[in-house]
Amino acid sequence: MTAPIKIRNIYTAKLYDGPLTNDFYSEVGDFREMVIGFIQAIYSDIDNNLGEFKLLVSLEKEPETFAVLSSSEQTMGGTCSSVAWNLVAMGYRFIKIQYTANGGSTGNVRIIAIGKKGG
Repeated sequence: MTAPIKIRNIYTAKLYDGPLTNDFYSEVGDFREMVIGFIQAIYSDIDNNLGEFKLLVSLEKEPETFAVLSSSEQTMGGTCSSVAWNLVAMGYRFIKIQYTANGGSTGNVRIIAIGKKGG
């Protein structure tokens, strides 16, 4: 297991950059000391096989401790070229994104995150 990617105050961290052809998990993001955060999955060159993103959260970085954040599921499509999660008053430290392909979507996605300290 690789070390979590640090998500720091006003610094954009890249959690994934690659194809949408298969299911995947992004790298783990570490929101240590951050009280708010923003995550965005920006996709391009997609077809009609639109996949789904879910935000997984945990207090620990071990893979078996992650759970889907309630109501975090977002399906690609519409007129937008991205999906996003705005995180306020976080009660967890680690995050990652789960992507489920729908029949082998084409295209690419870049998942980025940023955090902000309180006060």
